[in-house]
Amino acid sequence: MSAADPDAMDLDSLGEAVGSAPDTISGRSGVPVAEDDVLVPPGGAFEGQVAITGPTRIEGSVRGSLRGPGDLFVGAHGRIEGRVECESLESAGEIVGPVSVRTRARLEAGARLDGDLCAPTVVFDEAAVWNGRALVGAERVVESSDEPSEPPS
Repeated sequence: MSAADPDAMDLDSLGEAVGSAPDTISGRSGVPVAEDDVLVPPGGAFEGQVAITGPTRIEGSVRGSLRGPGDLFVGAHGRIEGRVECESLESAGEIVGPVSVRTRARLEAGARLDGDLCAPTVVFDEAAVWNGRALVGAERVVESSDEPSEPPS
């Protein structure tokens, strides 16, 4: 606490951090995500709408939509409950909700997707689990809305 602001936390009194995260984190694709790009750390939680404007990594829990022109990486302990719209997706975690990807979606071993998936290119590793409908191919990818989609006839 400081005399100027009694509610301010004295960060110097916390000491040094134990352990450290790597400067970059990458999945099997080798695409690096800087430590600064981790939006929700392991054990962390966020509720609300997220604008993805660059590479973004989720290692904790998100309840709400994630939308934007950035790339999304979901770590093995990451969980998203809500709509996802992004440039590319690489997931080793769990997503519950519809997903629309403009370039490529990859579900790594251990990943789970419970929701519809729309992407021009989709890659599933062994042991990835998916329950939902697929719209795959460049002509199928469109900006989605908040309205539920009609089943194909």
